[in-house]
Amino acid sequence: MEFEGGKLLVQRTPIARLPVELLTNIIDISAHDPLYGGWDQYLPDVSITISHVCRFWRDAALGPGGKMLWTRVPLRHSAACVRAFMERSNPLLVFLKIELGDTSVPTSLTALAEAVTFMDRVGGISFNSLYDRDEDLNDVDDQLHRDIYNILSSKPAPSLEIMSWCYAHTLEEAGPTTLPLNLFAGQVPDNLCFLRITGMELPFDHTILRANLTSLELEDCSAWETVDDLLGTLSRIPALEQISFKAMSQHLVEGDHQLSQAYAQRSISLPRLDTLILTDSQPDLPGIILFYLRLAIDTRIHIEIELDEDTIPDEDVSILRGALEAHYSDFADGQKFAFSAVSVGLCGANEYGLSMQASSHGETYLSVVLAPAWPTNTSGNEMMMKAARQLLSISIMSTATRLNISHSNFFAIGRAADWLALRTCVPNLETIAISRDALYGLCPALLAPPDIESGVLFPKLGRIRFEGIAFDEDANLVAFFIVALVFIARHRLRHGHPIKRIKIRRCFGAKKLSEHLSAALPDTDVVWREVGTQGKALVKTEATRWDHGDADLREVD
Repeated sequence: MEFEGGKLLVQRTPIARLPVELLTNIIDISAHDPLYGGWDQYLPDVSITISHVCRFWRDAALGPGGKMLWTRVPLRHSAACVRAFMERSNPLLVFLKIELGDTSVPTSLTALAEAVTFMDRVGGISFNSLYDRDEDLNDVDDQLHRDIYNILSSKPAPSLEIMSWCYAHTLEEAGPTTLPLNLFAGQVPDNLCFLRITGMELPFDHTILRANLTSLELEDCSAWETVDDLLGTLSRIPALEQISFKAMSQHLVEGDHQLSQAYAQRSISLPRLDTLILTDSQPDLPGIILFYLRLAIDTRIHIEIELDEDTIPDEDVSILRGALEAHYSDFADGQKFAFSAVSVGLCGANEYGLSMQASSHGETYLSVVLAPAWPTNTSGNEMMMKAARQLLSISIMSTATRLNISHSNFFAIGRAADWLALRTCVPNLETIAISRDALYGLCPALLAPPDIESGVLFPKLGRIRFEGIAFDEDANLVAFFIVALVFIARHRLRHGHPIKRIKIRRCFGAKKLSEHLSAALPDTDVVWREVGTQGKALVKTEATRWDHGDADLREVD
């Protein structure tokens, strides 16, 4: 450091002056950083570049602390390059990324054959066969697959921990390929814990499914002929911590997805499971699977089903509802579990669907997404709401004291019936938080005359919150909110159920609204905080807070 004119000058330190331990740590951190790349990304070129910056960097990269940098084996290069990476990474486990198809540089057979000679050190395999063409695979493609399958079947994989295998073809008629039956010399990879298969035929008795898996992710796979086959597989993997099944029903031979003939309800115990994801085009299969599983009460469950014009909620959604009811009714002795909030948002970009989430103290435990297969009309909306009410009527939902609504179709546009139907689903509500235009539906519901038997809607309701609304763009919206909230507060007060607080949180341009409400409702605490000129992005984010349903799962994927 030097001083000039009383000011401190900081000179850039030449990289060669850094302690080798510090540079080694930087390289090691970079190799582990998700920004550097996931375990299944192809990054050998990056490793080679780092080692060629200068002699100092090369010494650090090739030293004992730089071994992690060489664990992504270069299967696009030569066998000699593979050997160099294996030597530089020894004794660490290495990762193989095998690529075929039209979207990447294909794997070299000689490089793969060389890598397999070190199979006892292979800790992860990612195999992607991605084809973007209008015709089926040709003889050359088929032979290349067979050659790679033969190489991978030549030796066992005793150290394999992670495997991802994906096949995708833009031509649906091309059909999937079968996972080699003699994979890894037909031996069970005892250390395999994470398995992800996409678009493949996976025989349910495959040795890969006999591993002690902790995570099983299958998407668009032909793996089982019957529900009993599926349940039998799960019963043999008791250590599972995560299950993700997507688009599986179309591959079951039983078109009607009949109930099991071999297993009793809740007879398959998966005590370690913390995440269950079931996404399917048929509304009954996720319910059937859950029907037979015995899980911890706090397992994170995400279910996404598709409803079409032929869906009959009372029949097609009833199995799922019954399975969820049984799951949340089976408490261990002395165990207490309750939902504190229920949220309803959009089904991702599909504004015709809806997403429902149930959480406890800010942590989501259950999410169900209803995705219509067509743009809904009035009858379609009624069918969707009937399905939603079935799921919201699960007994444990009644423990929620807060309801979050962020939807542009349901619970909005003056549909008071949507809200009135919740009278028995969430009777203990103390707070309602809304965004977008949901107040248009809430207003007539809260202004409805008291029911002769049950009185006013949500008798414990004392707080209304608004989140993620931009008021500065629509003067008519502000006027409606003022009139509606004043009428609601006075109506509730007149019937002995006052609104004690109105909170405007993360909304833009709400100053006039808060001032008018404070003046008109002196007995109601009106709370508002300006988000500032930079807050519009935050407001938009807040408006989508309860959309999708599985946002928390995608964040940690």
